[in-house]
Amino acid sequence: ANRLLTMIEQLLMLAKLTGEEKIRHVPQLINHQILSIVEIFQTLAMQKNISLKLLNNNKAAINATPHTIDTVIGNLLSNAIKYTPAGGQVTVNSYTDDGFVFIEVTDTGSGLTEQQQEQIFNRFERLDKHANIDGVGIGLSIVKEFLKINNGHLSIKSEPGNGSQFKIKFKAIDTKNIKHSDDKLILVKQLAQNALLETDIKQTFVNSTGQKSNDTILIIEDNDDMRQHISDSLKAHFHCLL
Repeated sequence: ANRLLTMIEQLLMLAKLTGEEKIRHVPQLINHQILSIVEIFQTLAMQKNISLKLLNNNKAAINATPHTIDTVIGNLLSNAIKYTPAGGQVTVNSYTDDGFVFIEVTDTGSGLTEQQQEQIFNRFERLDKHANIDGVGIGLSIVKEFLKINNGHLSIKSEPGNGSQFKIKFKAIDTKNIKHSDDKLILVKQLAQNALLETDIKQTFVNSTGQKSNDTILIIEDNDDMRQHISDSLKAHFHCLL
């Protein structure tokens, strides 16, 4: 339910932005947002035994639609931690150079081929090698659309077996007289929670069913098709009453 809620909220947010006659960009400082996002994901990283570090976080500002940074960086960081094995490392690096703001999210995961680097931005696209991790394949397509309407650019540096680096580029603006955003980062918190659920759900299910093969369960569901689907999913492990 949480994953569906997060997906729907992101799609509605994107539909609202792209449906407006004139897209509204507002000046915003991003270093405080980035720090908050990294702090929110620290709990998830610790539970997965992953080192999450913020290397640089220079003071910088951009013109963008509301929730751009938390949506883009939240989705990238969620994926980086979700697809990095235990003992790995994820880093976030934000800096300015030659009139642009760069934000890098780097992981020590399994890496991507050139073909996979194109595939991952397709909506609802899931790579075969990620079949053991739950997800709906929408996060990076949302990132792509948000960057498009905010004149941002994303580049990927990745090789199979050597991890991946996602680099975001925005045009920088003057930081004077711009206040910190008071966004509550609710979406980022949901993304962090979902990443933990999607990482652990398969293993949890295997463990619980493996220990209760002789138990009887009662399935109560008023939709005939859904009731039968639940029964079909569980009958190999439980004796099901409908």
